Amino acid sequence: MAFTPHEHREFNEKRKNHLAANPICAVNKALGNPDTPATRILHKKGRKKYYLDTSTYLSVSKWGDSWVHANRTKARELGLIDI
Repeated sequence: MAFTPHEHREFNEKRKNHLAANPICAVNKALGNPDTPATRILHKKGRKKYYLDTSTYLSVSKWGDSWVHANRTKARELGLIDI
C-alpha cells in the first residue's frame, strides 16, 4: 500500500511527537535494558491500516525493531505487538 505525500508528512509529525513523549525503546525496556533511546516507530498492529493511528505506535531503537521482526512470537508474548 502506497501512502500519499500528505500522509507521510502527517506521519512524520506524529512520529516526532510520539518519540519526544516516549523516548525509550520499549523492546529494550521489556528485555531489561531501560536506558536505550528510541529512534523509530514500530506499528504494533501493522502499518497498512494503522499508519496514522498513534495508539498503535511503539517507540523502538533500530535493534529493537529488528528484534521484534525476528522474534514475533516472543514480542507478542511480551505485549509489544498485536499482529
